[in-house]
Amino acid sequence: MFNEFLDPKCNWALNNMHLFPVEVNTAPYELLLRVPGIGVTSARRIVYARKAAYLDFDGLKKIGVVLKRAQFFITCKGKAAKYVKIDRDYAEKYLIAGERQPDFSTVEQTSLFDVGFAPRTVTGEDVFKCVSGQM
Repeated sequence: MFNEFLDPKCNWALNNMHLFPVEVNTAPYELLLRVPGIGVTSARRIVYARKAAYLDFDGLKKIGVVLKRAQFFITCKGKAAKYVKIDRDYAEKYLIAGERQPDFSTVEQTSLFDVGFAPRTVTGEDVFKCVSGQM
């Protein structure tokens, strides 16, 4: 039952979704260690930081949590990350593909003129070739 496309911690978490989502502001240290994307150092930082204030996803990112993996298994203040479903199939799909969920705030319209190259300056030779049909 081991998925060869996932790391062992992600695989374990997906097979034990009954333990998730974990509320990072109240979960014990041992349970935080089981969340993919949260290691020993991040778990210690979370326990220390939540004594002062409630943590949110921006705070977790500053602490050093790998939200690319952890966001499928945690909640902050009772809410999941934006555009994320806490669901085994959903999480597995994105973890295997290595994709990010759609972030509609950064979507740009595709341009027919943007080919991904640095802009080139037009020379007299280019104009001559274009006019004479050599281009």
